[in-house]
Amino acid sequence: MATIIRQYPAPLRGRLWLDSWAGRVGHPVDVLGETPKRYRVRAVAYIPLKDWPAGHVALVPLHAVTFDPAPAAAEDPHPAQAALDLTGDPGGQLPPLQSGRELWLGFPRP
Repeated sequence: MATIIRQYPAPLRGRLWLDSWAGRVGHPVDVLGETPKRYRVRAVAYIPLKDWPAGHVALVPLHAVTFDPAPAAAEDPHPAQAALDLTGDPGGQLPPLQSGRELWLGFPRP
């Protein structure tokens, strides 16, 4: 029996990654504690590759578990739009668009 080195006060949400014939598959788990080489996890839902019902507790290798990022309360609802502003123009004023011919020839059309 492995000795639990660190017992978490609240379970951490993570994913248990298992290799199958269809590739690598991630299953949601709660991480309850850890030993030097393994995590103690509880299955959130049925895991068919191991035939573990929901609530099953097991020790798995450290490399088989990744942790889900914690949701931030004040997170930007549209992070992709903030990343699109690459102009560096604080006023938001852009020069007029050039046609493909102007860009290719390097001078405006007559």
